[in-house]
Amino acid sequence: MQEAQEVIDMFTLQGTDVELFFKFTCEHCGARVTFNDRNMLYEEGECCQCGKKTEVLFAGYSLHIHLK
Repeated sequence: MQEAQEVIDMFTLQGTDVELFFKFTCEHCGARVTFNDRNMLYEEGECCQCGKKTEVLFAGYSLHIHLK
């Protein structure tokens, strides 16, 4: 979470609009799942493939940069 905030802050200081979406891997089916809410990391996520819930212990993120 700290690293993600530092990335957001770095781009924001440069005047660039960014969105960050956290991702996790479903422990049941192995699908890579992205949370729908930007800049939000939840403790648990529901898989869009199998519908089961996973406790999120590790996460990555996708950074969307809005170019002018």
